[in-house]
Amino acid sequence: MSKPSAVKKSSLWLLDKYFFKPFLYDIVLCIGVILIFYLRRDFFTKHFDVKNFDGIISNITSTIATFAGFTIAALTVIVTVKSSLQIRHIKQAENGIEMLLTSKNYKRILNVFKYAIVELLITLAVIYILWIPYFIFPYYGYLAVISCGILILATSIFRIAFVFFNIIFMEFYVKD
Repeated sequence: MSKPSAVKKSSLWLLDKYFFKPFLYDIVLCIGVILIFYLRRDFFTKHFDVKNFDGIISNITSTIATFAGFTIAALTVIVTVKSSLQIRHIKQAENGIEMLLTSKNYKRILNVFKYAIVELLITLAVIYILWIPYFIFPYYGYLAVISCGILILATSIFRIAFVFFNIIFMEFYVKD
């Protein structure tokens, strides 16, 4: 295999930083979105109708709850498979799953799932809490809530999909 380029190393470094503290970076992104909606509130007040927000928020909360359930199920499968395998040294792994579950990255993978679940559940709680006083917040406030919900959902899906694809492609790196 060839050596990774400097661009690939820097992007992996950035991903490592993101995966280490995803909640922090997602909160910073959400604060940026809220700030943009606040600064552009005149535009959003003129162009959006609050009648549509109720259905959108309902769909986002349903999607977040479903994805949190999926993530919990995936985490349960990973932990169950780990407990049913015979613990070996990583060099004795016969397939990608054994390699993964005996490597030092197993705990990091569990953390990705754990942080995604916690982040999704906190987002779900915040959206439900802000949904209760529906008539108090201005339009741009609900747009910010909707956008932050979508942003957290998208970043969580990205993290989980990234880990899943890396697990799947580990099979190809195991020597026959």
